[in-house]
Amino acid sequence: LEGAAVGENAGDLSGDCFDLSNPIEVNREECDDCTAVGGELTVDGPTTVCKSDGIDDNFTLVVTGNEGESQVYVVTWLDGEIILISEDPEFNLEGIPGNGTCLFWSLSWDGEIEGAEVGLNANDLMGDC
Repeated sequence: LEGAAVGENAGDLSGDCFDLSNPIEVNREECDDCTAVGGELTVDGPTTVCKSDGIDDNFTLVVTGNEGESQVYVVTWLDGEIILISEDPEFNLEGIPGNGTCLFWSLSWDGEIEGAEVGLNANDLMGDC
C-alpha cells in the first residue's frame, strides 16, 4: 500500500489490494464551555415606590431558566454601580439607600468571579464563566 501517511490524501492511496470503508463526517469547532445563564427575571410586587416613607416596599424576584454553579441577585444604579448583592430573592426597597432608578439582575456563574462587590461596577465583572 502506498500513500498511507499522515498528511497524504486518502483518495491517492495505491496498491494491489485494499479498500476504504465509507467515511464518517465529524465537525470540529471552537466551543465555549461556559454554561452559565442568568435566566429571565420577573417581579411580584411594586416597581415604583416612595422611598423613606416608612412603609415597606416588598417584592420578590422570580428567576427562570438560569444555570450555573452559583447565583445571586445584584442591584445596581443605571451606571452599573453595585449597591446590593443578595442570595435572597425577597427585597424591601424601603431599605435601599439613595434616589433614582435601580436595576435588579440575576447573576449566575461557574468557577470564580471577580468584581461582584458593593461599590464596584457590574459592567466590569470578570470570571471563569
